[in-house]
Amino acid sequence: MTNHNDDWLTDFDDTELTEEERRDLADALALSAVPLPPSVGLKADIFAAIDNVEQQTPVAEVIPIQRYRSRRMVAITSIAAAVVVIAAAGITLPQLFDAPTSTITTQALSGVDAMHEIMDADDVQSANMDVSGVQLHVVSSDAMDKAGAMVQGAPTVKEGMGVQVWSVTDSGKIISAGVIGPEDHTDVWMPFAEATSKVILTEEPLAGSEKPTGAMIGEMKL
Repeated sequence: MTNHNDDWLTDFDDTELTEEERRDLADALALSAVPLPPSVGLKADIFAAIDNVEQQTPVAEVIPIQRYRSRRMVAITSIAAAVVVIAAAGITLPQLFDAPTSTITTQALSGVDAMHEIMDADDVQSANMDVSGVQLHVVSSDAMDKAGAMVQGAPTVKEGMGVQVWSVTDSGKIISAGVIGPEDHTDVWMPFAEATSKVILTEEPLAGSEKPTGAMIGEMKL
C-alpha cells in the first residue's frame, strides 16, 4: 500500500488553481482515499438501535358511513336480484333476511290466485274449451272487469303457427289475449285485458296477428 505524505497540505492554497484544476484535484482526492473497514461492533449497534425503536400498531381503515351504506346496499341488491331470477324460473325457496318461515310464491301460484280471485266473484262466468289438443278453462267477471284462461296441453298446429286467443267484450270489441305455441303447457295463466263474453281461437303465426285472419278452430260464448 502506498504511504501518503500529507505535509504538503499545510501550506497549500487552492486559490491559485483554476476551476478546472479544482475539479481535477477533487476527483484525484476521492480516488486516492483509502476505505476504512467498519468497526467490529457497528453491526450489533445498528440492530440494537432498531430493536429499541417503538413499533406503531397499524391504524385500521376508517370507512365513511356513506361508503359503508353503499357496500351494504350493493350486497343486498345482489341477493335480491338472485332471488328474482330464481323466482322467475318457478323455483320455490325460503325467504331471506330472517323472515318468518314461508315460501316465495311462484308464477304458477300467482296464476292460480288470479283465477280464484275471479271465481270468487258473485257474477263469475266460466266455460271449458278443448280444441286441437289444447284445453282452456275460461273465467270472467263483469263486476271486476277481469277475465282469463288457464291453459293446458299442446295444440296441434302447422309449423311456425300457434293458436291465438281472442276475447270478445259485450260491446263487440275483439282483443288478443296471446298466442299459444306448440310446446306443452301445464297450468299456464293467460290474463285477458278485461271481462269477456266470448272467446275465439284462430290459427295464426307465432308472432301473432293484429286481428283474426287465420282459420277459426274454436269459439265459445260464456
